[in-house]
Amino acid sequence: GNVDLTEAIAFEDKERALKKKSTDSGEYDLRIAENPKTPSEALLRIGDITFPKAEVLVQKNRISKSKEIQGLLQYGELVNHGPEKGLQFQIKENAKPLLRYPHKKNEDIRGCLTLVEKPLIGSYKNAEGKTIKGVPPDVYIVFIDPYYKDEPKGDQDTISLGAIYVCKQRSLYFDNKADIDVAWFVGRPGKTEELYDIAIDLAIWYNGKIQGEIAGGGQGLVDRARIRKVLSRLCFEPIYINNKEVEKITKNRSYLMDISTDEKRLGIQYYVDWLKTIVGIDENGAEIWNLHYIYDQGLLEEILKYNNKGNFDRISAQIVKMFQLKEILQEKIKKGSKKKKDFLDSRSLFGAGNANRQDELVLLDDAIN
Repeated sequence: GNVDLTEAIAFEDKERALKKKSTDSGEYDLRIAENPKTPSEALLRIGDITFPKAEVLVQKNRISKSKEIQGLLQYGELVNHGPEKGLQFQIKENAKPLLRYPHKKNEDIRGCLTLVEKPLIGSYKNAEGKTIKGVPPDVYIVFIDPYYKDEPKGDQDTISLGAIYVCKQRSLYFDNKADIDVAWFVGRPGKTEELYDIAIDLAIWYNGKIQGEIAGGGQGLVDRARIRKVLSRLCFEPIYINNKEVEKITKNRSYLMDISTDEKRLGIQYYVDWLKTIVGIDENGAEIWNLHYIYDQGLLEEILKYNNKGNFDRISAQIVKMFQLKEILQEKIKKGSKKKKDFLDSRSLFGAGNANRQDELVLLDDAIN
């Protein structure tokens, strides 16, 4: 007999909607893999890692089809226009972003800078208490997964790439509800110094700092920052791992971070959880995840094809981001706890005659958060 395509699609959409509400995102992915509607869904791989691959595929297709999102993405490079104008983004008509994973054997892998949003200007107070108008510090942070050798061996399609991301954090200055990557560079521009300079220039332009792995080329970044006299643009190694303070001595800390194999697995799970974190609701009542603010198609391809054996440079940079964001959060909690303790000590809230002052505690919590 004839197949009622309209009814069949409606039935499948209903089944998918039910699976999507499940606490286990793997059920939704499995439903799509076993009952695909498109060739890309039929090729969806379901592995041990609990990446929400079905939603990732939807996001990837959304980017490729959305004229609005495509209009946000600009391709080019940062150019230094001298001491007066400084660094400026310049669009390049012949720029070739790497959008596929893995890249092809004959593909130009020099890469380019992809820009979603330029550094935003705000008003903030410096260390002396003076109001400054410019790019606020501690809003943008740069994450890098560098490569080690200028001339790697092996087939071109297996060559490691450099991956740099600029993350705009949630802050009091701007109204973004999620930590969003607003610029990225993926490629192999030539010598390692060129990649390091891109990361350093981005940190300067966005008035942020750089975090990355010290192994696999990270020491070269430290050396390059020392030559350019910008060591202050590098982050120190985190002192919190898995929400526990593992290093109490904060003096003479090393730059960048060392991630063990076990910590890398932990970082992957952090990233999975981060992708699925709800940050809002759209006009139709559907959940908005951190995932839905990812506009890098190459990164989404890596997530779709991720396994424990391959070389996933973009994801490696994102793992660094997970640890550093947790480090920043722990520092804020620690700082907020100290503020609360100082406030309680100074006001003696729990002393005689202060039993009805819980309202001040509520206001204090708001101020800290």
